[in-house]
Amino acid sequence: MLCQANLERNGLSERAELMHADVRDLPDDLGVFDLVTGAPPFMPIGSVVLPRDPQRAAARFETRGGSEAYCTAASRHLADGGRVSMLMDGSQDARVCAAFSGAGLRLTHVTMVVPRRGKRPRCGAYVAAGTRDGEEIRVHELRVREADGAFSEEYLAVRRELRLE
Repeated sequence: MLCQANLERNGLSERAELMHADVRDLPDDLGVFDLVTGAPPFMPIGSVVLPRDPQRAAARFETRGGSEAYCTAASRHLADGGRVSMLMDGSQDARVCAAFSGAGLRLTHVTMVVPRRGKRPRCGAYVAAGTRDGEEIRVHELRVREADGAFSEEYLAVRRELRLE
């Protein structure tokens, strides 16, 4: 699993325990976590034809609910001071923000990823806390490419930080 390899590579294996599960399926008595993260399904049933592969269908289509169901389930398992992090379709920003708020979570950071200058966001990375108290939300746009197609300096800096170059 890539996440486990990254924990080991960065010397964090002793500080984190990975649990590969759907947060909506966790029993209430399981406990709480410092971080709940995921990429909930984002396509409403009937918007396009469902894939034949059930795993692909469940990963993309809201067969069991979308961001609202994920946020509600995540809030039940969030430790004091914990965070919820989700990656979502960029066209659903208002819906995702409302889902966090409806679950009693306060957005702290939003990064909208724009594929090219002048284009709409492709996806959004959201981080929320389990309390409504705190500082104002920080919204950021990460542009991958400039209008001429060249990678943006900010995107290249992210790649360097992640050691992808």
